[in-house]
Amino acid sequence: MTIRGLPPGRAGRLWLDRRIGVARRAADVLDRRLRILAAHQARLEVDASRAEVAWRSRHAEAETWLLRAAVLAHRRGIRTAAADRPEAGIELGREVVAGVTFPVLVRFTVGEPTPSAAPAATAAADPAARACAAALEAAVRYALTDAAARAVRVEAEQTRVRRRAVADRWLPRLQDRLHTLNAELDEQERAEATSRRRGLGR
Repeated sequence: MTIRGLPPGRAGRLWLDRRIGVARRAADVLDRRLRILAAHQARLEVDASRAEVAWRSRHAEAETWLLRAAVLAHRRGIRTAAADRPEAGIELGREVVAGVTFPVLVRFTVGEPTPSAAPAATAAADPAARACAAALEAAVRYALTDAAARAVRVEAEQTRVRRRAVADRWLPRLQDRLHTLNAELDEQERAEATSRRRGLGR
């Protein structure tokens, strides 16, 4: 088995020993990182599943209230009621897990409607607006949580591949080569010892 950069003789033994140590430490670091990522992945996937359920529930509720508002005020009434509604505000932060960065929701705000919207509003307009705001917040939470779970899942898989490359391929190659080199050096030392004995005998 050829390993590039391997010096000949006893220097090769030291070279291999150092690289085996590095490979073992790298495998340990990758193993720890994989455990951290797997734990966070499991948590995020549960959170994403719950966020999806919450979003679907809020979405259905918003549709129900919008239908009621449409029956009472028709589309023009809904547009008039919505005209002075404040926009939603979303503030995002960052979370870092084992080197993986993803956005998280810090604050979701919807201001109170301006007084000018009140006369145009129907009995269903305000509940519909609140239901739509709740559905929007749930959608944002679901989208962010699902994206975070996917990002951590991808990084965990890449870490798993790297760990396998080090622990299952590179480290065994180095150890096999060291074993072969030790056998070669032992044979060489025996041959040298035999040659010295013969020289002394003469």
